[in-house]
Amino acid sequence: MDVQIVRLEERLKSIEGMLTAIADEQKAASEGRRRGYEAQERAEREMIGINFRLSAVEKSVEAIRPTTAELEKVRDRVV
Repeated sequence: MDVQIVRLEERLKSIEGMLTAIADEQKAASEGRRRGYEAQERAEREMIGINFRLSAVEKSVEAIRPTTAELEKVRDRVV
């Protein structure tokens, strides 16, 4: 009877250890997902910033297009 109790206690300790390991793995996985989401959000914010900057550059190019066309005409005349 005592041997069975000792074996049962050993099994319970083993199960407890496994449960602790599973809980630790779940915490690590949760932390990894959190870091992944944060990295994704940073990348999204950077892309939005790049889009705004690109739009500003496109507007600037459109604004100087008449000047560029006139410069091309003058260049052609000189040639």
